[in-house]
Amino acid sequence: MRILKPVKMVAAALAVLFAVGTAMPVSAVVYTDVPASHWGYADVNRVTDLGFMSGDLLGNFKPNDYIDKFETAKILARMAGYKYTGATAAETEYYNNCYNKHIGFINLYANKFSLWNANANKEIAFLLEKGILVNDDLNQFVVMVNNRESLRALSREEAAVFLVRVMGRTSQLSTTNTNLFADDASITAACKPSVYYLRNVGVVSGGTGNAFSPKSAVVKVAMASMINRAWNIMNPAAPATPPPAATPAPGANYVSVSGTIAKVFADFRAIQVSSSDANNSKIFPAASAATISINGQTKAFADLREGMSFTGLVLNGELVQVAAIGAATQPAGEIPAGSSVLEGIVRTADGKTIGIEVRMLNPRGEIYTEIRTYAIPTDCVITRGNKTATAASIAKDDIVKATINNGVLRRLELQEKDRKFIGEIVAKRTSQTSFGVVPIITIKDADGNLSEMTVSDKTVITRRGVGTTEWYNIRVGDEVDVVAEYDNLVTLYAYGKNTTIEGIVREIHISEEGSALTVENTAGARTVYPIVPGKLDPYTVRVGSRLRIYLDSKEIEGITVLQSTTATGYTGIITRVNSSVIVIKDAVTGVSREFTMDSSTVFRNTVTDRVVNVLALDINMRVHIAVDAASSTRARTVSIL
Repeated sequence: MRILKPVKMVAAALAVLFAVGTAMPVSAVVYTDVPASHWGYADVNRVTDLGFMSGDLLGNFKPNDYIDKFETAKILARMAGYKYTGATAAETEYYNNCYNKHIGFINLYANKFSLWNANANKEIAFLLEKGILVNDDLNQFVVMVNNRESLRALSREEAAVFLVRVMGRTSQLSTTNTNLFADDASITAACKPSVYYLRNVGVVSGGTGNAFSPKSAVVKVAMASMINRAWNIMNPAAPATPPPAATPAPGANYVSVSGTIAKVFADFRAIQVSSSDANNSKIFPAASAATISINGQTKAFADLREGMSFTGLVLNGELVQVAAIGAATQPAGEIPAGSSVLEGIVRTADGKTIGIEVRMLNPRGEIYTEIRTYAIPTDCVITRGNKTATAASIAKDDIVKATINNGVLRRLELQEKDRKFIGEIVAKRTSQTSFGVVPIITIKDADGNLSEMTVSDKTVITRRGVGTTEWYNIRVGDEVDVVAEYDNLVTLYAYGKNTTIEGIVREIHISEEGSALTVENTAGARTVYPIVPGKLDPYTVRVGSRLRIYLDSKEIEGITVLQSTTATGYTGIITRVNSSVIVIKDAVTGVSREFTMDSSTVFRNTVTDRVVNVLALDINMRVHIAVDAASSTRARTVSIL
């Protein structure tokens, strides 16, 4: 079988074969659709040579194609050091550990969408571990548009956020910006610090009328340009490794230097020193025999950190003596910009590492738990109550609030036995234990952390307008004041609120745990509302009906049908199917029934609970087809049974 190779790959191979005594520049060969006259020529060839981006097998880069999130993940992973070939055993083990740690969460999305590209799962897990992707980012890889799955293109503001993370510059972000784009109001608030940081360092710029166009999709050539500029900032030119310093002759002319270490070039054994004049910085290589001291103790060059105060002696352009003071760029106790906070229960602790069990919501609104393990660095600030604590004092089942920056623990706040906080109820359930059925209430606090609280016969629950009540009379969506002893509820005061909304029923959920409706509002947003038990029979509701819904907080107390829809369903075996027509043999009557399908038809696999497409249908499959009464031959939904 003959396989066509990309033009640049062929060129690289030929360069290796024929470069006998002569260097042949690979970048001299261009993609067929990015000639030397193209504005992005240099950027495209650079990112290709670096291995971050590539073209197709015919040598086309397709510069004006949009980039989806899966392709973005692979690009970011390569920039962050992910290796497809030549990985060491330790690196391979690290990749596998990342995958095993995060695949459970990734599969919440992979199992939901047929368009999910599982080939990128390892890179996504790697990026999640590195903090370059966060869990919420996975919401935008595949989206539903008009009831059909669609790959989400990367936007310019999203690209800015991802590039800042991969550059490791989140600690340098600022919420104060003066040189604004003309369309600043259109930039998502959370993205603004990243957008303006990249503008200030020259990675992005405004277009016509100084507009950034934050929601516009990024094309490949624009991505190549941003990556090339970002990479140059991540890897500034540094001096080559200097030869060993000769023993200074008596009376040699030393030069004294001082300032702050702005950057450490470990590979080149050099440091960049900034003086009090922010515009004055120089790079000094350190002699191999240079003496290094930190806080008065003899150390190695590798122990130097950015942000340390610095004095040194330079001889013949090389540092021969270094005296540094300080620990790191980040002062102890100060929370770096871009940090995340999580709250959970300590499940493992040995003084060096900590395993924290956290509770999270998946895309379907269900709660799941995972244990996140972190090393405890020596400069991590640990407190219990208002007093300083040690890593050795952390015990299993402690409730802890952890501050994380770029995957590193910065602060651990061990909670006292008794604690008070405010939040919102996001779920209610019961759990069967050896002591009987125990009610569990999940509460999201002001920081977005989820806590599962156990209700006992000693718990005092009060609801505004009702008085003292039982746990089943509080509602999802209630704002609450909580007093807890560890994860046991002592008192809970709920602020109920009654509201009315209108929308179209898109899904009906019926289970032993409770029923709910997925309702689409006039803006097209969908929300799942639980039904108060005994208040509404979900079997009387029809998908597609327009309702006025009476809510108690976020639970349905009652409805008024504004516009009803009548649905008829047929179950049978597929005897013929193509992209627009499906024929089944009715399981009840044995009659052959033909239905048409169009772009609005929804396909679902009820076994895996995934939205699929027409390609998932095949002969002899058992399906249920729902049709509108007004058009009894048009399939509205096709469910694989």
